[in-house]
Amino acid sequence: MRDLATLRALLTDYIERYEEFTDALIAWHESFREEEGSPKPVRVLDIASARKMVVDIARVVAIIEKQHERGAITMGTFNRVVSQMGVTVARHVKDEETLRAIEAEWAEIRVA
Repeated sequence: MRDLATLRALLTDYIERYEEFTDALIAWHESFREEEGSPKPVRVLDIASARKMVVDIARVVAIIEKQHERGAITMGTFNRVVSQMGVTVARHVKDEETLRAIEAEWAEIRVA
């Protein structure tokens, strides 16, 4: 969700400042007119870049929706749940040997 929010913020900023960027680039380009051989920009910002950003946002949204449809969780969420399960088990099981056995078996669990 943070990636999606970042992409949306970048798109909004790009669109809001498009004219400012374009005007500044044209002014910069014009400032080199008198000096022959000076490096100058070759093109103005292309608003089509905003379209690419929209496509990128849509792609991130589709990925997020697929994860929700499959009931997928992030590794961060998974790790928090497993840690909390460990805390709960440790609170109720007082035998050290049993706790070590549980910990050893949990360590063998593989997440694809």
